[in-house]
Amino acid sequence: MAILRVRLSNGKRLVTVRGRLAARDLRRLERACGPALEQREVPLELRLSEHGDMDEATQLFLAGLVRRGAVLS
Repeated sequence: MAILRVRLSNGKRLVTVRGRLAARDLRRLERACGPALEQREVPLELRLSEHGDMDEATQLFLAGLVRRGAVLS
């Protein structure tokens, strides 16, 4: 199970994820990103500790966030 940490920085929501992010974590991730997701352009940065180690559902969710303007780092 991934560990999520949320903070605000310069009007942007910053979500740091530690550990393997999987489909079982998506509901918590969606809540962590919540206020940013309510806007047309997502003021959101996700910092992932393990980019390549995620399942297909997670990859699709993150791809959708990126299409809306989120930044993955």
